[in-house]
Amino acid sequence: MPTSGAQIERLRRKAEAYLRESAHTPPIDQSATETAQLVHELRVHHVALRLQCEELRQTHLELEESRNRYVELYESIPVGYFSLNPRGAICDVNPAGAAMLHQPMNRLVGRRFHLFMPIAQRRRFIEFCKHVCFERKRLSCEVDLGDASDDQPRALMNVLLEGSPAQGQKDIMRLAVIDITRRKEAEQQLKVHEDELRTSRQKLQDLNAQLLNIQDEERRAIARELHDNCCQQLAMMMFSVNSIERCCDEPLTHKVRMLNEQIKRTLESVRHIAYGLHPAMWDTMGVEEAMRSYLKDFIEVTELPVDFHAIDVPRRVPEVISTRLFRTLQEMLHNVVKYAQASRVEVRLIKNENTLSLYVTDHGRGFHVKTMKQSPRGLGLVSLKERAQLLNGTLNVTSQIGVGTMVHVILPLTSGNDHPM
Repeated sequence: MPTSGAQIERLRRKAEAYLRESAHTPPIDQSATETAQLVHELRVHHVALRLQCEELRQTHLELEESRNRYVELYESIPVGYFSLNPRGAICDVNPAGAAMLHQPMNRLVGRRFHLFMPIAQRRRFIEFCKHVCFERKRLSCEVDLGDASDDQPRALMNVLLEGSPAQGQKDIMRLAVIDITRRKEAEQQLKVHEDELRTSRQKLQDLNAQLLNIQDEERRAIARELHDNCCQQLAMMMFSVNSIERCCDEPLTHKVRMLNEQIKRTLESVRHIAYGLHPAMWDTMGVEEAMRSYLKDFIEVTELPVDFHAIDVPRRVPEVISTRLFRTLQEMLHNVVKYAQASRVEVRLIKNENTLSLYVTDHGRGFHVKTMKQSPRGLGLVSLKERAQLLNGTLNVTSQIGVGTMVHVILPLTSGNDHPM
């Protein structure tokens, strides 16, 4: 583009030539008024020319500044920029792009870009270029780069290609090349750590399931020992005391009866403890009947009204499911008595396709679910939730202050986890 000074010089020479031609033209007789008008117009035209020259000079300076910024950005940015023709040959490249290909800039012009990537990826890149040029839209893809002509092959570089059609140049494609090698390495390391974490979590779940299995077996053994040993011995003591009562004198009869009542209360306490550890009826009577019996005893002890409804519950369910339901119901009713100050409780047991749902709803004071983990009640619920997850189940809690709380447990009847809970 000519400079503003050159433009002014060209206009001056044109004006001088015009004046020389005008010197051979016969003078025109003009009045003073017309002469003054002509001079005024010339002055106005002169001022307009000066303003135009100033505008041209300012525009030229802005263009120069914009060009300098573009050149600085193009040459200094750490992103490789390439201009490719329809054959994929390099028409232009910035220093960062040449550095990525480990070649001088002048040796890259004319060479086809896909020769710097593995053979297996070249066809995909050619298709990528066709889509960008023919569809006239911006596209991106990921490839590996390496100098194919180097006698000592370099490690491949993972790059992200951003292709777009050049504005005003139909057959030219602009290609931005971004090095994502470190990002890929970080993603790979993250994937390895995630796999390790997933494996550790699975091992932890397996250990937790084994621990719960051992706890349940211990409870079952202790309950059996209490029933078969302690309860039997207490029963024999009652028989012995009854025999003594029939043989003793009247003054001792009252004391013997008191001892008999004490033994009877102790026997009931031991039976209650054994039932809390592991109720045998849950293995023999079926879930629905066992739950009804348990709730009947709960009502007698706590005097808290409980409404129980069961829908389509099968008589026989896997032992791991029945045990989990018992532990959940036991914990929920314990929380109701200890924290809820409820007027009544509703318990629903429903079979839906291949799942069994337990709802325990209390009409009590309620609490804030978000702060649940900070209370002892919340810790028990969190533990039950984790145990339900070990059986591929779920546990959800909803509560409202002054209204009450509902705990909903869903357990699949065909659990993918065989560990007893």
